[in-house]
Amino acid sequence: MKPTDVRDPNYFHKVVDCQWACPAHTNVPEYIRLIAQGRYADAYMLNRQSNIFPGILGRTCDRPCEPACRRTRIDEKPVAICRLKRVAADLKGDITDRLPTAGARNGKRVACIGAGPASLAVANDLAPLGYEVVMFEKGPSAGGLMRTNVPVFRLPRSVLDDEIGMILNMGVDIRYNTPVDSLKALLQQTPRFDAVFVGTGAPRGKELDLPGRAEGGDRIHIGIDWLESVAFEHIDKIGERVLIIGVATPRWIAAAPRGAWAASTSRSWRAARGPTSRRRPGSWKTPKKNRSTSWSTTSRRRSSSRAAS
Repeated sequence: MKPTDVRDPNYFHKVVDCQWACPAHTNVPEYIRLIAQGRYADAYMLNRQSNIFPGILGRTCDRPCEPACRRTRIDEKPVAICRLKRVAADLKGDITDRLPTAGARNGKRVACIGAGPASLAVANDLAPLGYEVVMFEKGPSAGGLMRTNVPVFRLPRSVLDDEIGMILNMGVDIRYNTPVDSLKALLQQTPRFDAVFVGTGAPRGKELDLPGRAEGGDRIHIGIDWLESVAFEHIDKIGERVLIIGVATPRWIAAAPRGAWAASTSRSWRAARGPTSRRRPGSWKTPKKNRSTSWSTTSRRRSSSRAAS
């Protein structure tokens, strides 16, 4: 019998559903065992082997691993895999001596356009191998959409800066406020670059071609663009009644109370999709059979108990 090849992702599909569902195939069972043993730094470093932003994703991940979790077959709900990732990140302590360092220079130079997650991942992998990584960022800070589209109440800047710093501290030459206008000019620089990685991302929301869109004018905002404007303080207020179309993460973030631009009244409307969908406008509410006891009912019970006592 041949030994198990754990480098093959298909292996996890056979035995570990959550690890298979994770796009990075992070070793979920092992890092949860380490957390249970109180070995938070070990759990963090194990996470970091396949995912260089455990603290960030522990707060923002879409967690495809949890619907695949086997505990749903027993408890009808998954293990809190995503939040446990955050636990490991928050309690890891000082791991400076365990982080990768820049390797001896091999004479190769790589340019990364953009300083978002993709370029940071490239720098994380190449710097220890001795590559000189030069990163060009048009903005004043690194992080890409992690910084401009996730508000601080969801992702504290200290967590973001900490994990980005682990990469930049490996000798990455990052040049802020330096947009790249010409690839030809970039390739002609001296000393020359041996490779160029374009990590500019796709920071655009999706327009809706609906009747009345043009008439709405500046009262209608696209989620990604609007959150970026908030991050750069181009927008500091919004009206009292807000309609949010779509239930993706940016929409819920936009609806959450946050200082001057909080929406006092908001409602998310997810339109029916596909010819077989039975979802109707207004059917966004949780079905009654799945709801927990309502606040008003609980309040009445408590009031009755206090009156009786």
